[in-house]
Amino acid sequence: MEKNKNPNGVNNETEVVKKVAPPPMKKAKKGETSQAVLEAAKKAVVDKNTEKAKREEAKKQAQEKNETEKEVAVPVITDETETPAIPAIIETGKEPEVKKEVPAESEKTNEIKKEPAKEKEKEKSKEKAAPVVASVQKEKKPKFAGTPIKEKVNSKTLKIIIPIIAVLLIAIIIAVVLVSGKDRLDPVVVTDENGVPVTDVNGNVITVVPETGVYYVTDVFGNIVTDENGDPLTTIEFKDVAVQIPVTDMNGVVVTDENGNAVTQNITIKPTAGDKNNKNTTSGNYVGTSSVLVTDGKGNTGVDEQGNLITTIVNITEAPTINIEPAKTEWKNTQGGSAADKYEDVILTSDGCYITTNISNSKDGDFAKYKELNYKAPYTILTKYNNDGEIVWQKAMGSPNGIFELVALSPCKDGSFYAVGYGRAIDDFSIKGYYDGAVYKIDKNGDVQWIKTIGTSTVDLFNDVVTASNGDAIVVGSVGNNDGDAKDSGGNANESKAVILRYSSSGDLRWKKYAGGNMDTFVGVAEGTDGSIYALGNFYSGKLFPALGKCDSGVVKYSKDGKVLAKTSIAGTGIDEFKGITATSDGGIIVCGSSDSVDSDETSPNSFFKNDFVSRGAYDSYMIKYTSDLSIKFITPVRGQNNDTATSVLELPNGTYIMAGSTNSSTRDFKGVTTRGKKDIFVAGVNSTGTLMWVRSFGGTESDGALALCKGADGGYVVVGETFSNNVDLEKISPYGGNGKTLAVMIKFPE
Repeated sequence: MEKNKNPNGVNNETEVVKKVAPPPMKKAKKGETSQAVLEAAKKAVVDKNTEKAKREEAKKQAQEKNETEKEVAVPVITDETETPAIPAIIETGKEPEVKKEVPAESEKTNEIKKEPAKEKEKEKSKEKAAPVVASVQKEKKPKFAGTPIKEKVNSKTLKIIIPIIAVLLIAIIIAVVLVSGKDRLDPVVVTDENGVPVTDVNGNVITVVPETGVYYVTDVFGNIVTDENGDPLTTIEFKDVAVQIPVTDMNGVVVTDENGNAVTQNITIKPTAGDKNNKNTTSGNYVGTSSVLVTDGKGNTGVDEQGNLITTIVNITEAPTINIEPAKTEWKNTQGGSAADKYEDVILTSDGCYITTNISNSKDGDFAKYKELNYKAPYTILTKYNNDGEIVWQKAMGSPNGIFELVALSPCKDGSFYAVGYGRAIDDFSIKGYYDGAVYKIDKNGDVQWIKTIGTSTVDLFNDVVTASNGDAIVVGSVGNNDGDAKDSGGNANESKAVILRYSSSGDLRWKKYAGGNMDTFVGVAEGTDGSIYALGNFYSGKLFPALGKCDSGVVKYSKDGKVLAKTSIAGTGIDEFKGITATSDGGIIVCGSSDSVDSDETSPNSFFKNDFVSRGAYDSYMIKYTSDLSIKFITPVRGQNNDTATSVLELPNGTYIMAGSTNSSTRDFKGVTTRGKKDIFVAGVNSTGTLMWVRSFGGTESDGALALCKGADGGYVVVGETFSNNVDLEKISPYGGNGKTLAVMIKFPE
């Protein structure tokens, strides 16, 4: 026998056959025929050949056995902590037998004993069979030894690959797990985006031990937030961990390189772990996880170094449910149809009724009777309600030739009222530009007494009106150019300005004053107890006040005849918009609005929104009380973690100041306030020293907002605005609610 090499590079054993001489012919004995002798000779040859074939077959089987028996060392790691044994990959498609042997004294070392495969076979192997993991029994006694495993390979399966896997021992040190620093997190399984566990090249599930750090919760100034017992609040942050995973093809098969080694890649993950004492981490029906704000015992939140709110991940084991009680109201109503509708303003009349102005786009539903008028949308609907919320009269105002909106109202002593707004078509007036501003005097029955307009070649708007103590109308807004009715405004062409006008009760213009520069506008006006006039505006140009942010607010005080007496800015480096203003019984005023400015003495020493008055949510609401000379008496922020905007403010007969707006917050000043949907109406009450006393909410599961409020005829107050909802506080009020368009909503709250 000699070994040859076949073209495929596999060692085979080939027999060289030698010629054998035929046996000599036996001579016939006496009495034997020649035929008998011939048959005996043939039988001898056959017997000899048969015996030879048996010997050769036995020899060949023995040689094949010697050549195909392989000994493979399997490392077995055992210690007193019962670390699992490292599995061996035997690519034969069979479950290998595992046999443990205790090594002799000379063999008790920390080395792996194994018999290497032959080098030629390792170089020429090209294919792999399905891997089989051989599990090894754990030892109580610390020992590291290698024990050979014998495996007989079928003679038809000659291509065998035995990958040698290096043992990688990674010690992950957890810097801080809990405040005590003594607990250890359990390993967590690495999964893909579908939650399927990721395995290594051996098919074992990959796990990592999360590394965590404990951090103090601080406010925007870096001060440590404490709980109600004075203990510092902390939060746990999970750190990134590097994990090596195999690269697989689209069928999930591990990709190998030209040497047959598995291709891997490193990824970075941020693992999270549940309670170390509860390996299941959940109980009941597991729903999922949710990110929640970290708050102290008072509902205050903290931010990290980048100003982001600090959150933590919690497991939800039961679907959250809450029993929301409807807000306490005396009555409520909605108006509208299938298009967008909203109440812009509401006033209490001298006869104890309420008048609202509704900007409507609907010609069905509650307003189907106005369809035949063919008014261009949006148009205006004025409605008078009695003290119980029942309609006394309703009037539609508009034009087929263009839009018309009356956005603000002010009552007169005789039951009549003023209404101001703008439009592209105003009764029989010739429009000078794109929009002209308009002021109406309307009697208690809804009949128009007179109309006055102001217009330039561009856009002119009237935004608010107040009835002076002598019955005059004081109107504020903006003009769009220095031509037309504003040719006396000065400045450059196409430069808009804020404007304030005073009309007599019969409609005569007493005086007109301009303020600021391009894009500046007055949005609110109030008359003080001494007859002084306070105009609230939003300013962009920097001409009236130094511009700090994208939009700044401010107040200008005028005398009865229109002379500027004082002014003050409400400005930060962000967006500051104040819309609500009212005179107070002590001779001063109160304004309200919202801001997203976060400033400091170091970065913006002239900012209004710094130190204790910075914005802590996306937008926060503010109430500011001024004395008659525009000195600040108090500032009351009403802040949550999200968007909080204030639009209207009022003084009640008992001395409480209230402001209304919208919010989707539930922490800080809104802690304990029910959040029903995306955005709710809120009303906040502040005492005479500026202390926030209470916050109430109203709405459904969609977005709802307050735009104006007034005193109630018999106490309390009335709030108007818009709603997308038709449930919770707005259930069964209108069949048109919840259709994706807003309805006008009106609520009478008790005091």
